[in-house]
Amino acid sequence: MGRSAGRSATAAAAYRAGLEITDTRTGETHDYRNRHGVLDHAILTPARAPDWAKESARLWNAAEQAENRKDSRVARENIVALPHELTLEQNRSLLHRFVEENYIRRGMAAQVDIHGADEKGDSRNIHAHILLTTRPLTRNGFKAQKPQSWNDKATLAQWRENWAQCVNQALERHGFKDRIDSRTLQAQGIFREATRHLGPAVTAMERRGQSTRAGDHNRAVERGNRALSWLEQQRATVEEALAAEQTRQRADPSRLKVAEFRENMAAQRRPTLPQPPPTPARQAGPAFNWEAPPQGPPESPAQEQAQAERRAALVEEFRQAQEKARKQAREWGRDDGPELER
Repeated sequence: MGRSAGRSATAAAAYRAGLEITDTRTGETHDYRNRHGVLDHAILTPARAPDWAKESARLWNAAEQAENRKDSRVARENIVALPHELTLEQNRSLLHRFVEENYIRRGMAAQVDIHGADEKGDSRNIHAHILLTTRPLTRNGFKAQKPQSWNDKATLAQWRENWAQCVNQALERHGFKDRIDSRTLQAQGIFREATRHLGPAVTAMERRGQSTRAGDHNRAVERGNRALSWLEQQRATVEEALAAEQTRQRADPSRLKVAEFRENMAAQRRPTLPQPPPTPARQAGPAFNWEAPPQGPPESPAQEQAQAERRAALVEEFRQAQEKARKQAREWGRDDGPELER
């Protein structure tokens, strides 16, 4: 939150807490006492901070006075979504514990404001604005040097991870099964598109009924996500039905499993015929004459009768295999007769 964008710490603190604060540097008064939706307001400071830092107006005026450049960053803000399953008191305890462990121990002072859901928005959108100083606060006021590590992306990622852990611990402690994840949707393996943060100006335009490009984008993303969610539900329903069918089959051993049925059907469509007896090794003799067929004694009537009986047995075996396959197909509500005929 910097001056180069025309923003000030005093205005931000007044708006988020619903207070009236006069900026001693510019003489401008920011009066937001009529705003609604502020459920809780608190100032948290390091143990050795002066008493005046507990007052929002004096804290943020001092933060403004500590900066001399026209493009200075005067405050830092983190916005966190609070679990709607918890009560206000439980969310306050969760939030203050997180702020103490991650910001106050580093020397920051923090203004913590819990906001309820907007009347025209999602009733579960309970969130908190954490307004932080950019300099460590000591008994003598703000330090001259700004810690650069507070601006590192790795530090922000660690804060996000710590917040997820605090929320999950609170949900578990109060008996809720839901959990949150600080990772991106892609890192979680969730194929859903994320919406864009609108910011205060765009949000105000949308509330007045004005269509914005960012708002239209988010609405299109939400429609696509709803369609994707429906498809995921259908897939889950099918997988659940398949799992139930497999459980039922395991509980009823007398019924063939689907895989076994298909295997049996495939085997019956291609019946295994008995192999003919191996041909005895030929005796060594004169070279074979390719121009004339080999001469041999004619088959006897008994040999011809045996070959005819063997052919009849093969035809009967194949007919029985067809009949068995048709019977199993009827039991499973299928009719593979034409395919078996082919």
